[in-house]
Amino acid sequence: MASSWYCEQLLELKAELAVDFSYDNLGDLRYVNYPDSSPDIDYTLDNVGNIKTLKAGSVISSYTYNNQT
Repeated sequence: MASSWYCEQLLELKAELAVDFSYDNLGDLRYVNYPDSSPDIDYTLDNVGNIKTLKAGSVISSYTYNNQT
């Protein structure tokens, strides 16, 4: 059986390594927060839910899509 000290240390370590995902009201991924020095990722979406821009640190990528009707 694990000691309470060991369990507390494990929980603290898990919290330090956790990646935080944020979603909008429609369930679309909007933001990813990394616990280390990796750049966080911020998404903006167009009116049909496609990724419009993706920002990671100082890098911004823009996306456009063809209409498929």
